[in-house]
Amino acid sequence: MSGSTNLLTAWEEQEEETEGAFRVVRIAVGGDAHVRAILDAVVHSYNFLAERERPSEEDLQLLVGSKVTLVQAGSNMFGGGLLNAQEGKLFESTGGLGILPKGARSKGFRVTPSKVLDVFPGYATADAVEMVSKVRAHFPKLTPLTQERFRELPFESETLSLCMFGTYRMPDTDCPGSIYLASNYMAEDDILEGVVLLRPGHGFSEHGSVWGQQILRFSMGEVVGFEPISFAEGIHLCDLDFEEAYEQIIGKVVSA
Repeated sequence: MSGSTNLLTAWEEQEEETEGAFRVVRIAVGGDAHVRAILDAVVHSYNFLAERERPSEEDLQLLVGSKVTLVQAGSNMFGGGLLNAQEGKLFESTGGLGILPKGARSKGFRVTPSKVLDVFPGYATADAVEMVSKVRAHFPKLTPLTQERFRELPFESETLSLCMFGTYRMPDTDCPGSIYLASNYMAEDDILEGVVLLRPGHGFSEHGSVWGQQILRFSMGEVVGFEPISFAEGIHLCDLDFEEAYEQIIGKVVSA
């Protein structure tokens, strides 16, 4: 989309950011699952963590004729996830709402209200970048998961030593921002044993097993800096409010 800026930068690719530059990551089908895990979490939790109400279609209608910056979640032509900022002037046409990019006089783009997470007055991509950065800071740094990493786990253990974060898939729904803590891996059967912590409304936190290949098909990554806990501590986390459990696990490894 002309004039749009992807809002998730290369945090997942490099530790140092280039000063004075804004480098972006495009996520396409077949891309890194741990990068998509963060994208899913940011999109799912954006309005709650940013403390900004998601605009309705009626809210956007009231801004027709105004210069705005839209924060939009969607997908690219390859089906990969995107989170972008689009600067322009909102207009109304027979097909619904559209946005005319900054500096353009024609050839606007259609706006799908259900994909708009936020709207800033004027040309304010910098504000959108700052807000997405604020939300991103709530989530951990991740590295890719592999079966080789699972094989490093012992066959039997009472210690949860591998923490995975991302979109855990249930039979009838996807659960962004979930945590799976693994204690052991039975390589011959491809079975991970551990504890899964799910956000309210997506399922119940519990202990149990999962196929290793199933986890690898999810949008998940390994949490960097996780300090192992006992299986008993993991079971206790299942009885806590999710946000409290999240803070005990992820809060310790996320930089303030």
